[in-house]
Amino acid sequence: MLNAYCNTTIVPKVNGKLLVPSDDGTRTIGVVRKGVFHKSNFHSHKHLCYKHNAIGIDKKAFEDYVLSYAKHIECHDRDKNTTYAISTTDFELHSIEDDLGWGIQLFCPLRHWRVEGNGHRQLSLWGDEQWQ
Repeated sequence: MLNAYCNTTIVPKVNGKLLVPSDDGTRTIGVVRKGVFHKSNFHSHKHLCYKHNAIGIDKKAFEDYVLSYAKHIECHDRDKNTTYAISTTDFELHSIEDDLGWGIQLFCPLRHWRVEGNGHRQLSLWGDEQWQ
């Protein structure tokens, strides 16, 4: 059972994947599998934060689950068939805290993410393109 405060003593797992709940505990925002947080059901046309040109993650979920159990973050964009990837360290370093009406989230601008898919690959300007 998930609670509304992302209590890390309750670690919901399904088939070896750690389910990451939203901060309000009403839904799963992604899973951690083999040290990678995979953000669920991302569609850039409705989930991309245009204010910061960034991808966001609920702050408490990031702190309690993603930062604790993952080294990398991947976000597959179902609209463009591309995948955005970043280390959790870089996400934390470059994120902007904001509340746009759905609770406090951390937003990391797209310029800090690697983009892969559709035959394209964007290398990071910070030299972390070797991880995967």
